[in-house]
Amino acid sequence: MRCVVCNSENRNSAASCSACGSPLATAAASSPALPVGTRLQGALYFVGKVLGQGGFGITYLGSDTGLRRAVAIKEFFPQAQGCSRNGTAVQPGGMITQVEYVAEKAKFLTEGQRLAQFQHPHIVKVFSLFEENNTAYMVMELLKGKTLLRIIEDHGPLEEAEALAYITQIAEALDVIHSAKLLHRDIKPENIVITEAKRAVLLDFGTAREFAAGKTRRMTTILTTGYAPLEQYGQRARFGVPSDIYSLAATLYHLLTGEIPIQATDRAAGVELPAPSRLNPKVSSKVSGAVLSAMEVRVDRRPQSVGDFLRALRGIRPSSPIPRNDGSAAPTGVKARRQTFNRTGNVVINVDRAGHLRIDREVTIHVAKAAAPSIDRPQPCKSVRLGRQEQRWPIELAPGSYRIWATCTITARDTPAFATRLWEPNECDLIVLPGNEPVNLTVGRLADGLHLTMEKAARFSE
Repeated sequence: MRCVVCNSENRNSAASCSACGSPLATAAASSPALPVGTRLQGALYFVGKVLGQGGFGITYLGSDTGLRRAVAIKEFFPQAQGCSRNGTAVQPGGMITQVEYVAEKAKFLTEGQRLAQFQHPHIVKVFSLFEENNTAYMVMELLKGKTLLRIIEDHGPLEEAEALAYITQIAEALDVIHSAKLLHRDIKPENIVITEAKRAVLLDFGTAREFAAGKTRRMTTILTTGYAPLEQYGQRARFGVPSDIYSLAATLYHLLTGEIPIQATDRAAGVELPAPSRLNPKVSSKVSGAVLSAMEVRVDRRPQSVGDFLRALRGIRPSSPIPRNDGSAAPTGVKARRQTFNRTGNVVINVDRAGHLRIDREVTIHVAKAAAPSIDRPQPCKSVRLGRQEQRWPIELAPGSYRIWATCTITARDTPAFATRLWEPNECDLIVLPGNEPVNLTVGRLADGLHLTMEKAARFSE
């Protein structure tokens, strides 16, 4: 039973919401759903019981009298925004104005139009789209089955072969979607239904948007943490096929491990994403590596097409090289790795805590390979947490340019810290020098964040 106050799912037998404590019986008694037997489109469709209910819509079991088949009927009903029903008509109110209501209804219709253009076994089919009762309706195929999220919750991680079978089906659907210059932008286990015939079907195109390959454009920030790539947290970024590939790989990660992946913003701050094979030893190294590759924080290091991701899952090299934006060729093979790491330089990072305002708490220093400016923060290759009094961090690095930054949990006056702030107004390149050359950092409080400056850097010439 879903709570109408906070939209949390509860057991059918629950009397109150486990999340917010609101009484569920009252909510059920005042359900805004259409009465069973309601006719739509001049009795072409009949409304049955409620199949699901969320903050912006109600899905009913329905019947198509013309074709004599059962269907799912999705009604636009932003209940979470305070809308109500007058008879069968929906009345906007509460937190949504008439103008906003019309705009959101138009988005609902656009979602239906996007779905209707696809006739694919792994994309939910839309049969009809119409307006009535001061709202809009989408008539879709009735899917009998469970979402992947419910399957994981009920049975735990899936076997690798089963998980790959479902992901492959969704990947085939994504390939068709991408060919139409669309991005789904919300791939996750909750949006994939597995039918009784073991057919995986992708749902919910409410966040889908057109894209132009390689172009930077503004997009609304709508995402699900854990499955969304870093670029999706911004409004102006290069969105493309690799964005959906990240989400697809994150979904596979959840299927294989039973755990939601660490969100991209935390990973960008240096939190390590454990390999699927580490969390579940039954996962092959081939598949584990392919998942991590597709979940790279940097866009240009992921597979650039669905086909390349599927080939990586089978242990086959991509058909097209992954582009790099740092002006250098990607080293490949054991020989190249030896050339890169056969010599190292020692660097001591000195942290001066007596900056603008003294930082008397732990500070984490991150070091990453430097790259050309990108929407993504470079993925750290080394990180260390320095205690309240520690000031020195000796590290050994291979030749090359590196970038450093710091993170620190800060407080507002005497209140507990509510977030980890990232602040890098003077992000600099650290160039390794053989020998114990110091690199001095000043770490201190500014008005609203952490300040990091580089005072000295040296070059490692071979």
